Amino acid sequence: MLHLTYFEKFKKPISLAFAASLLISFNAIASNLQKSDEFVDLGKGTKVRIVEQDATVTETLSKVSYIPKKVSEGPTDSDMTVVQNPAKPGKDGHFVDGPYTIDELDSIQTYAIVESVYRMTRGDLEVLKTKFPTTSSITKAVKTWDGRQYGILKISPNAGEDENAYYSREGTDRVLNFFHYTGTDKKEGRTCRSSDVVAHEAGHSMLDIFHPEYFDVDSPHTGGFHEAFGDLTAIFWTLSEFDQCKAVILDTGGDLHQPNFVSELAEQFGQTIGVGSSLRNADDDLAITQVENEVHELSRVFTGAIYDVLVDGFQANYTVSKTMKTPELILFETSQYLRQLFMESVLRLKTKAPTFSDFAYGLFDTANKRKVTPVFELDKIDWSSSILKQFERRKIRVKAGSTKMNFMGEAAVAKKGACGVACGRNAKKK
Repeated sequence: MLHLTYFEKFKKPISLAFAASLLISFNAIASNLQKSDEFVDLGKGTKVRIVEQDATVTETLSKVSYIPKKVSEGPTDSDMTVVQNPAKPGKDGHFVDGPYTIDELDSIQTYAIVESVYRMTRGDLEVLKTKFPTTSSITKAVKTWDGRQYGILKISPNAGEDENAYYSREGTDRVLNFFHYTGTDKKEGRTCRSSDVVAHEAGHSMLDIFHPEYFDVDSPHTGGFHEAFGDLTAIFWTLSEFDQCKAVILDTGGDLHQPNFVSELAEQFGQTIGVGSSLRNADDDLAITQVENEVHELSRVFTGAIYDVLVDGFQANYTVSKTMKTPELILFETSQYLRQLFMESVLRLKTKAPTFSDFAYGLFDTANKRKVTPVFELDKIDWSSSILKQFERRKIRVKAGSTKMNFMGEAAVAKKGACGVACGRNAKKK
């Protein structure tokens, strides 16, 4: 299920900069501990060129990113391969200088985003496994991921013409398709060039690994959650890049309810097809009674609740940490914590077709258990109260099995996650 929902400058002591760099490397290091067959020694990995945000968003241009493993033509690794317009590494083994065609650059960009999202998530799994070694749902997720019974992910950066992108699964084939389109300015755009869109689709593919049953039910809420998971993957991935945390703090002064590129998803795509400043905005107050019974519309309610929980957590963490850490480091740590808390709650769910209430209660219950028996420093923040407030003010009961306001009738649940324009053109911004 998909959709295009996103796309996708501080003075600080040197000690904090060093600490930040260690934090940024943590997920990759954690992954290395478990997947030693894939990861290489320091200095022997692969460099790729990556663009973290749309050209219309910030002055941030391309940068070179380091992947701690060998990557072959495609690019290709043990999790994914680009099957269209494959790019070859240079003589130095990296995907940086080329020369490359425009299509090959798109292949490198798309791979780089998906690989980064996957590595972030595998790192989170390792953290959870280390902290909760007896939790069967977590150990099962790690075994499933590393066993790769789900098949390699096939990526097509330009699968045709459409204002869209989607993830699909047919048998053991898992596919990410992106497209080109003609915008209102009569210029060609490509959805693979949006980091938000690519991260969103990568999110769909990962959730399908953990909960393949969600892909096979026609529940509006389960489908809506699939879309929200994609949006939230894009948000969490953006905030996993420390330079993006710095940028959004400079842009907003730390007030994440000000317009910003983290909450605004797929800016360039939304602008070029004429739906507004972005395709969707995570910072809204929509209640479930205010949206149509369609998975992308429903997803906006869930995404909005989690975004507000993130902002609440950031503010609470800043209150206790502002004399010790910079705002951007606090934001980086807060997002990382909530991302892993959210993932833990999703892995623990056993309902085949969960409602928003089931998902909300799962997150609330996981936060409550951590509060009683703290494992992480940020467990001490009152996350459960924020979760309760943000979901219930959107008319979502934080109660397992609740069917109130759950609209369990038929809805537009697309197996390929296609959305494109529809979910943006009816958007009601905050």
